[in-house]
Amino acid sequence: MKALKRAISKRKILNPIVVADSRSPKTPLAQKVKEGISNSDYIVPVLTKASINNQWVNQEIGYAEALGTKIKIFPIVEASIFDKLKGFIHNNLELPYQFTSSKNKIKEANEFRRCCKLLLDDIVDFEDIKEEEKLEEVKEHLEKINATKYQPMDIKVNKELTEKTMFNLRVKLFSAKQIFIAYYLFETDKKESRWIGYTNSNGSNYIVHKEYTKVIQSNEEKYYSVNDNIYKTIQERFPNLEGRPINIKLVRFRGDKEINEVIRFYYTFSETA
Repeated sequence: MKALKRAISKRKILNPIVVADSRSPKTPLAQKVKEGISNSDYIVPVLTKASINNQWVNQEIGYAEALGTKIKIFPIVEASIFDKLKGFIHNNLELPYQFTSSKNKIKEANEFRRCCKLLLDDIVDFEDIKEEEKLEEVKEHLEKINATKYQPMDIKVNKELTEKTMFNLRVKLFSAKQIFIAYYLFETDKKESRWIGYTNSNGSNYIVHKEYTKVIQSNEEKYYSVNDNIYKTIQERFPNLEGRPINIKLVRFRGDKEINEVIRFYYTFSETA
């Protein structure tokens, strides 16, 4: 908690609220927790082997969820318990903020700090993309697409791949009823090409010979986020490739054909530490 608080405090637009630090001796703890949650824009539950059985943690998540879209929940999860998660935060959600527990506490702390940085980057990105006047300040590849005609927008990319390359995507929909699909096209040193896609369309993930599309979910219906290790995703979805993935050739984005409103999105390819 202290590590997360320090990380939050370093971000200019964020302010940490830690109920345990609130000094009001005459106020019952339950009331302080309610007020702390109600005054927050984001809740960051840290789910570990111990905390998933803690009644306070589970009730706090439920209370935040009951407040609706006012509060967004970004959990940090110990990887070993991911498959056991049930309830509002469950193992079918896209949960990129996972750390590995270890007997080496320095290694575990570094893993946790990595999750904190990734999570806070996402929160800051969400704030940037929500504020119209800040859009021009976003240094990423920001695009707008008119979704009416369902025409894909293709962006040429020449990005060399390493085992640490991440695909980061942020999407802002005008309406929760809109559908989007975002792809990137990678190539191997044997000239094999495959598409990896992400969509908010309901239904199962699907894969064909040269394409894999993953359904992603969001805590807030109009905002979506992807942070995937490209090498890992390729290995999981295309295990029979002859060659080694070496670069990204193209990013493709398309929107819904039924709703005549603009979708905003931006993407980056970053390198993990």
